[in-house]
Amino acid sequence: MDDLRLSAKQEEAVASRARAITIVASAGTGKTEVVARRVERILIESEREEFRVLAVSYTVRAADGLSRRLASRLGALHRRVDADTIHGFALGCLRQHGTRIGLPLEPEVLTRLEDRHELLSEWLRREGRRPLDDPAETFRKLDLDRARGITNLKVDSWRQVLAEAGAVDYPAMLERASELMQLPSVHRIYQALYRHVVVDEAQNLTRAQYRLLTDVIGYPNTDHISSVLIGDERQSIVGFAGADHTLMAEFETDYGAKRIELDTNYRSAVRIAEAAEAVANALDQPPEQLSVRFQAEGDIRIGEYPSEEAEGEAVADWIRRHLVDGLADCVVAPGESTSVDPEQLAVLGRSAAALNPTREALDKLDIAHASASTPDEWVTSPSGQAIVELIGLRSAPNHLSIRRRLSQLCEHPDPEAWSDVAGLFASSTDLGITKLTQICDIDSPEQLISELDRLEIEDQDWPDDARQLKDAWASFVDRTATGSRSFAEFKQHITRCQRGDRLDPGVRLLTIHKAQGQEFKCVALVACNQGQIPDFRSTTADQVAAELRTFYVAVSRPTRSLLLTRSETRLTRYNLRDTERSEFLSLVDPAASHASN
Repeated sequence: MDDLRLSAKQEEAVASRARAITIVASAGTGKTEVVARRVERILIESEREEFRVLAVSYTVRAADGLSRRLASRLGALHRRVDADTIHGFALGCLRQHGTRIGLPLEPEVLTRLEDRHELLSEWLRREGRRPLDDPAETFRKLDLDRARGITNLKVDSWRQVLAEAGAVDYPAMLERASELMQLPSVHRIYQALYRHVVVDEAQNLTRAQYRLLTDVIGYPNTDHISSVLIGDERQSIVGFAGADHTLMAEFETDYGAKRIELDTNYRSAVRIAEAAEAVANALDQPPEQLSVRFQAEGDIRIGEYPSEEAEGEAVADWIRRHLVDGLADCVVAPGESTSVDPEQLAVLGRSAAALNPTREALDKLDIAHASASTPDEWVTSPSGQAIVELIGLRSAPNHLSIRRRLSQLCEHPDPEAWSDVAGLFASSTDLGITKLTQICDIDSPEQLISELDRLEIEDQDWPDDARQLKDAWASFVDRTATGSRSFAEFKQHITRCQRGDRLDPGVRLLTIHKAQGQEFKCVALVACNQGQIPDFRSTTADQVAAELRTFYVAVSRPTRSLLLTRSETRLTRYNLRDTERSEFLSLVDPAASHASN
């Protein structure tokens, strides 16, 4: 997007003084730029004041992206913006004020299923109840009920277990932070601290998240904090996690919010924008008529192949040709580069399993690819993982989940049977972990990070892990005042980094849900069969509409080239079966060319 000129609707969104605003921004309409410009205006106009701006994003990546954009424009002034996820913000509230509602100074944060299961199992044994049959399903239901604001006997029991342990999991961060905000003394602190709140990807808010945000903002018909919710109800695709796409409309009704729809697409080629608009028109909330500012023609193709293997090979060949030959001149704008880097290519699937044929075909062509990382993959060497847990131990030596993880890494049978971490490390059979005895007594995280280069650890993953820890420290220093750089604060920052989507170089293989909020030059959407997208379990009108929103997100990720593929047969558990073309393909078919193997 032209950095100097904004459309009339964008100008309105940046300049509006309304105390409650919703900005509806479909793909490519410059949402991030509008957010940055609005925050920039607020900060420059109040340069001599001390209030802060709270910017809440759906992912760590989005929050960090906003911080970087503001830092490049505003220098030190950008530090008046607290950009974080809703869970990161909630945990920060609890660490500062949680003692007022009975939490310990450092509440134990349970992020792993096994830690939550162990805690609940111990409580069930004490209560004389039978153990869980399916821990994963039990916690899935608990988390979904809490996200939706549903209270029942099982939810109340788990809340009691957490409270007795002085612990929180992700849903409890929201619940306990909301509880904090009911205290007038705490609410006054946040009302004084923040004068503006910006909520990105608001279509993904759950009822529990919305409650916390409105608890912070203040209630309708009061002198509440000036607030902006930015999103696109058509891109609400995480209902399985409790997201409620009606909350933006609820905010408009309750707060009398001004609604602004961005109406110019700056990112997508004409044919891509037209296809996305055709899908949006099939939803119950079609966008205003979009104009396309970037005049590239774009390319959409539909490919149908005899088998899943042939489909994967065709997609891999499509990728290879883009990497070698680039885009055709007729696809891009005049003067635009036609080259395509691996990281600008993405293959999307409704499920992770749908990506497997393409993954196997890419491996045969020796084309590098990467999938979104998980917290457990943030560092991979035993030494790196032990250092992360050591940092946690230095901030909270009595947290059983940390002691249990260190015991597992060192192959010690009992997390409560050791008191000396240096002795624990020395007893490990992993030679890299034994080297960590050198850093066990270091007094500060800064000194610990400075010692990493001196550790002579013979593990092929260690250099990357050491670099990851040093990068995390550098970003922590940039956003944290000198007096607050404690082990506890650094551990919280590491937890935040672990929730990001760090990927190795290569073509991206992502589920549609993982791709939300991202853009790529070229996208292949695979397995466009009835029963895969829309998913065969979607039988009600609301469920089919949710699947169509998922499809909308997928077709609006590319900026220049979109390939939609399907296989005419699928190998099921029992035999080879014919497939049926996805009903959604007819929405983009008029704008597409048809590929063949």
